Amino acid sequence: MADKTARNPAMDIIRSCALLFVIAVHFFLNNGYYNQPVEGVRMVAFTFIRAFLMICVPLFMMLSGYLMMRKTVSRAYYKKIVYILIIYALASLCCVGYKVLVAGEPFGWLPFIRGFFAYTNAPYAWYVEMYIGLFLLAPLLNVLYNGLGSKRHKQVLIGTLLFLTALPYVLNIFIPDGAWFLNPTSSADYYKIVPSYWTGLYPFTYYFLGCYLREYPLPLRPRTIALLSGGVFLLDGAFNVYRSYGVKFIWGGWQQYGSLLIVAQAVLFFAFFANLQYDRFPRPLATLFRVVSELSFGAYLVSWIFDQIFYKLLNDSVGEMPRRLTYMPLIVMAVLVCSVALSALLESIYRGGAQLLNRVKHSASNKE
Repeated sequence: MADKTARNPAMDIIRSCALLFVIAVHFFLNNGYYNQPVEGVRMVAFTFIRAFLMICVPLFMMLSGYLMMRKTVSRAYYKKIVYILIIYALASLCCVGYKVLVAGEPFGWLPFIRGFFAYTNAPYAWYVEMYIGLFLLAPLLNVLYNGLGSKRHKQVLIGTLLFLTALPYVLNIFIPDGAWFLNPTSSADYYKIVPSYWTGLYPFTYYFLGCYLREYPLPLRPRTIALLSGGVFLLDGAFNVYRSYGVKFIWGGWQQYGSLLIVAQAVLFFAFFANLQYDRFPRPLATLFRVVSELSFGAYLVSWIFDQIFYKLLNDSVGEMPRRLTYMPLIVMAVLVCSVALSALLESIYRGGAQLLNRVKHSASNKE
């Protein structure tokens, strides 16, 4: 078994890809894609791409389980939440600064404080609200997972969560009528087949999947995993096109982060990189992925700023929406690089503040 104390390049690669995929998903949000009918080769192809990119947030959640499954209730563990809150606060200041200085919005301390606790100062901060809860619960979730006596019991836990959180998104989305299947855009109604009350627990599903993959790696070769992943990708993409073809993009449970199709893609993507051998992995690449990985949290939050900048340039310069899709690699990479750079600045501020605080504490203790 691999040494779990050593830094695993696979985790840095997965986290870096998750950040890239989040930024890429926002490409569709900001370029008018959702106002364009899904028809024609270009729109269909990018609908497939969008379906795949939806594994972005699930990858982050699985990483939490993989890396935190041994964490226990302790003061040292809970103190680590301070880093999350400070980076979030700094990112909020950056986003609010953009809104005030560039967008011309009025500033007030009371709205700023309210926005901080409502997780709206940084428009992508819904993830922070979710992660705080996951972070606080992680040691207790570990008690549950690690307390199960066998591999079989852990499979039952994950299977139960998949039934409650993932299966409803792919079963409760149909009307059992021949005419509807021929034209699924005709109605958004559906027949409930399985319980859907617990679908909001999908972060737990991904957390435990991360724990499980660390303890029991998927027993398949990377090539086999890649083939399976390609099959799921085609199935998911085709179903998204089927549900929206000829009309504007239709939102549904099959696209939610907890959907079984997205779970399958996320698990296969995660397992592919986790199962690779990194003995000869070039050190410069390992360093690059490590840096991006370490800066991913802040970069995710501040990427909203660069979305506002680059998508305004794109939309003003390219009038026809389908033509904007061609610029996806350029825009996504521009947002990624700028976001990581700003996140590095926030990280420097955090570390500088932490060092200053330690010096003050050290000085005060010496005087005593």
